[in-house]
Amino acid sequence: MKSNFFRLSMVSALVSTAFTVVADDRAGAIPTASGIDIVPELTWELKHDNNVANTRTDKVSSFVSELTPSVAMVLTDGVNEYSLASAFRLGDYFQSRQDNFFDAGFRADAKMEFTDRHRIRLQGNTIFGHEQRGQGVSDSLGFEVDEPGRFEEYEIKGHYEFGARSTPARLRLSAGYLDKGYTNLREFSQFRDFDRRTVGATFFFSTLASTDLVAEVMRNDINYKVVDIDRGSRDNKDISYRVGLDWEITALTSGELRIGQQRKTFDNPLREDFKGLSWNLSVTYEPLSYSRFTLETGRRATDPMTAADYVKDSTYGGNWQHDWNSDLKTNVHVRYVNSDFVGVTQRNKFWNYGADVNYRLSYWLTVFAGFDIADRDSTVERFIYDKRVISLGLRVGI
Repeated sequence: MKSNFFRLSMVSALVSTAFTVVADDRAGAIPTASGIDIVPELTWELKHDNNVANTRTDKVSSFVSELTPSVAMVLTDGVNEYSLASAFRLGDYFQSRQDNFFDAGFRADAKMEFTDRHRIRLQGNTIFGHEQRGQGVSDSLGFEVDEPGRFEEYEIKGHYEFGARSTPARLRLSAGYLDKGYTNLREFSQFRDFDRRTVGATFFFSTLASTDLVAEVMRNDINYKVVDIDRGSRDNKDISYRVGLDWEITALTSGELRIGQQRKTFDNPLREDFKGLSWNLSVTYEPLSYSRFTLETGRRATDPMTAADYVKDSTYGGNWQHDWNSDLKTNVHVRYVNSDFVGVTQRNKFWNYGADVNYRLSYWLTVFAGFDIADRDSTVERFIYDKRVISLGLRVGI
């Protein structure tokens, strides 16, 4: 299991610093007479962050203690699986008390297969989270706010799949709803409260050579709850038409490719629409059972937290996971994001790299340490920052 350090790394700053509750790790499970496996865990980390507010100058540095208890309950009933998970994270900054936080997350997941031709998956998530000063809704405003941004996020999603896995063709129909709203910094965060409705269809055709041909269409209707009178509505429809491949040619190589056209159209005629190429590619190479390399790249137009109409993000990354023995594991990652803003004159270049090491002292106790480095350059000076985070922690399977 990766350490929480990477789940809260600067890579995740592109979306949020809220944690994700994971319910599919059965290591250390406590079985019960009812058939439910209970997976409790307690993680404690001590970090040093040399730029808590993510500012270009006059950096605020601080040690921070993070305590994360979590529990997952998993029931397996034949081919069906049901799970519930919850986690809480308490962050205490020693030199910057205003940045203290308390996050909570909950997840429910159900995988059901009625026959070999009919299966569904349903998932619900709730997060009460935060974003560091100078990130997310307060991007570039680390000096101007005196507390982290806090938000509530509710999501329900699922899909229905028709077609036996042994047959060449399968069809997946998906839908989802997400609602996100901020609870503080309302002077400007109110304009970033939104909901998103998603529908989509994906067609898989097996070539019988460990490769699936894929065609998909996805539509997102994004609606902002408060209109900024000065800048106008940000409501938009985001539709993608893509084709691609899923493959696992040998035990050594697997991957996923999607490429096609993305269209983002705004209700507001004063905002510039997007129509262009979109892709994502992930390739995993596993030359040995205990060593794995992953390369990823993607391009997509996304909604920004700033005044721009949209951002064209091009992402490139790599990761190496290696198990030196049954107890010692390491992970190294690097990521680069080029962001072109449309509607304003701005371009950001973001580099992130780091590593961590996990050592299992016993079946119930793991120690870990890591570092994470982020460096963002921008044509707009106030968006420039760099930061260094080092971490040391313990993970206890209760």
